[in-house]
Amino acid sequence: MIGSVPIHGDLILAPMAGYSDAPFRSICRAFGSAISYTPLLPDDAIVHAPQQSARFTAFFPEERPVAMQLLAKEESRMLAAADKLMEQQPDIIDLNAGCPVRKVSGKGRGAALLLEPERLARLASALARALPVPITVKIRLGWDDNSRNHVQVARMLEDSGVVAIAVHGRTREQAFSGRADWQAIAEVRAAVDIPVIANGDVRTVADIEAIKAVTGCPAVMIGRGAIGNPWI
Repeated sequence: MIGSVPIHGDLILAPMAGYSDAPFRSICRAFGSAISYTPLLPDDAIVHAPQQSARFTAFFPEERPVAMQLLAKEESRMLAAADKLMEQQPDIIDLNAGCPVRKVSGKGRGAALLLEPERLARLASALARALPVPITVKIRLGWDDNSRNHVQVARMLEDSGVVAIAVHGRTREQAFSGRADWQAIAEVRAAVDIPVIANGDVRTVADIEAIKAVTGCPAVMIGRGAIGNPWI
């Protein structure tokens, strides 16, 4: 369960800009993905270009449950964008606190929120109070190896009303280089009582069972490993 939403399966296609559109999501759903995450969208784009944004968040009825992922750093604009997303009746709203791309994190969004855990907690709490659907958050381990704060952030998010957390086992500085630290994801799993979804370096079926064994997480999120390989 993610809040009140039952999840029938333990594998989830990650939200990926440029890849996780409705056709690809539908293919992955047919092969076992349990949730459809639409690609992340900045709050200002949702507010100021709602028709264009709706193209990226459109989904087929058979994709439910559907989670829509939001990029934000300011509460008022975030809530305005969330209201726009709710017009499409998603099942879950996900706040992105993990995107490492410079044009995102350089503007204080995505992984940059890990540098301001109190701000991130306030944003998550505002969404949880304002919306009738479950709120989830995707994070990384921290900004860099010197500022890993994944456990602290996870606890603050749980206290803020977030009902599930997806953890990519890298820092923002790593982007997609090096190896994902699955043991760090296990630390988050041990620190909170809400579901934790493990993410990072899952490229084979064997990796799925391996990351579950190391982390103890009930579900696994697969991103790059599904590109060109939706049957994973």
